[in-house]
Amino acid sequence: MELGGGAANLGGGAVLPLATQDFNIYNVAGTEVGSIDTNEAVTDLLGSSNTAFTVTSVDPLAGEAGSSALPTVGSVYDVFNISGGLENIYTAIPGVDGGADTVTDTLVTPLGVVDLDSLFGGIDTIAPLDPGDAFTAGLDAASAAVTSVDPLAFLGL
Repeated sequence: MELGGGAANLGGGAVLPLATQDFNIYNVAGTEVGSIDTNEAVTDLLGSSNTAFTVTSVDPLAGEAGSSALPTVGSVYDVFNISGGLENIYTAIPGVDGGADTVTDTLVTPLGVVDLDSLFGGIDTIAPLDPGDAFTAGLDAASAAVTSVDPLAFLGL
């Protein structure tokens, strides 16, 4: 397994990008409308590669301010190349004015495209994560099991 990129959280809202990537953005007519800066992360696991980047800044060209062709800061784009012509494409675009984020997940195969939004569309990589949430289900189950046990019945009293 090989990992590269990402960002180091220095605390207090300070983030140190470890691998940046800049992109020029063109509209459908082939005219450049601006550029974006991103923070990139690359993973190679047993020959399957994954590349993800998060948009950190947007720079429209003069006369293109507010161009809808440019991604929103905070947008996440992820492509997992499974091999054999299979790729999973995930996007998470921040909502406008605090609205819900738009999350899509698509599996591209040699036979066509499969929409996986109903399975994985709820995984929002933009929203902050609480590491404690990973344990909530287990703690809830353990708590329910403990409260349903009658210690006196267990002892035969």
